[in-house]
Amino acid sequence: LVHRMLTLAVQNNLSQITSSTEHWTSSEKELHKKFQAMVVEFEHEMKNYFFHRAYAILWKFIGTVNAYFHACEPW
Repeated sequence: LVHRMLTLAVQNNLSQITSSTEHWTSSEKELHKKFQAMVVEFEHEMKNYFFHRAYAILWKFIGTVNAYFHACEPW
């Protein structure tokens, strides 16, 4: 996922990312909410030594980001 994003950034001469939330779309805001929820769940599982659960939560979110990225079709 990171490799795909970096490759597209290089191909399109993008060297800077703005993070102003005022211009976010509703889907970007929803993805951010999912990220925040994932961090809370991940930290909870890590603190309780359920590393396999934390890992699963992280991979589920990575899948969500990948689906979002694919839906946006920035290529």
